[in-house]
Amino acid sequence: MPLLKVQDLFVTSTENSTYLLKGISFSLNHGEILGVLGESGSGKSLTALSVLGLLPANLKITSGEIIFDGKELLSLSFQELQKIRGKKISIIFQDPLSTLNPVLTVGDQLKEILYYHLGLKGPSAQDLVIKTLREVGIPDPELRLKNYPHELSGGLRQRVMIAMSILCSPKLLIADEPTTALDLTIQMQIIELLRRLNSKLGLSILFITHDLGVLRWLAHRILVYYQGQIVEAAPTEKIFTKPCHPYTQLLFSSYPGREKSPVVVQKHEEKPSKEGCEFWSRCAVACERGLKEKPSLIEIDHDHLIRCFLYD
Repeated sequence: MPLLKVQDLFVTSTENSTYLLKGISFSLNHGEILGVLGESGSGKSLTALSVLGLLPANLKITSGEIIFDGKELLSLSFQELQKIRGKKISIIFQDPLSTLNPVLTVGDQLKEILYYHLGLKGPSAQDLVIKTLREVGIPDPELRLKNYPHELSGGLRQRVMIAMSILCSPKLLIADEPTTALDLTIQMQIIELLRRLNSKLGLSILFITHDLGVLRWLAHRILVYYQGQIVEAAPTEKIFTKPCHPYTQLLFSSYPGREKSPVVVQKHEEKPSKEGCEFWSRCAVACERGLKEKPSLIEIDHDHLIRCFLYD
């Protein structure tokens, strides 16, 4: 049984009934790193917020299932979800400075989590905080826990966020573009840290990004998002050696080391109907069927799924 299973998830805006997630389905296995790739606004972060039950007030889940560790999350009360967030499922956001509390020291924020979820305080909490800070590669943790967030560099703040996320030994870590605001050297250090935590602790990771290079070295499998749908899903090596969906091919056309191909945008003047393929207008190989029908996600090879009529 997978650790996380999302089935036919639809999210809509309460303001205009627009669908923002359109039937998202995937599973994440124990000890797996699953990459979520796509441009801004494609629904990557909305999927993460849906899993955590943290959607903004103007959005709602209209149908679907989210099963985590055998529990249907959508049926849980707010109090039941609170016990899972931070303890069994943790999240790292893109900007740690806006996430960390500016008026509390790093140590106080970590101890607060331990007290809320595990009831730990005093020397036992202090020892676990220092041990966790050391585990994520923060030098002189006894001194750093006395620092406020603004006193730390961007790389150290992100390590603090990772320390927070693993403090209660969660089963799932959601990383929402955690390396975007960091320079390349620090990015690689954070990636290597996540790989080590995955290997050492068996931590399952849902890693959200628009950076192909990051996923090449981190993810076991990749989901490619486009306008609220998964258009391709496959093991990492298969995606990198043989991307099949026209949108995935466009993403990879600019990846270093690959043969370059022109990016096709708005190739067709004709517009598909609401029931048509979302990518039709930008597709270099658009077919007539896509004008009026939406393709389904089908398996074209072992563990390789694609949403395209060319393979149907």
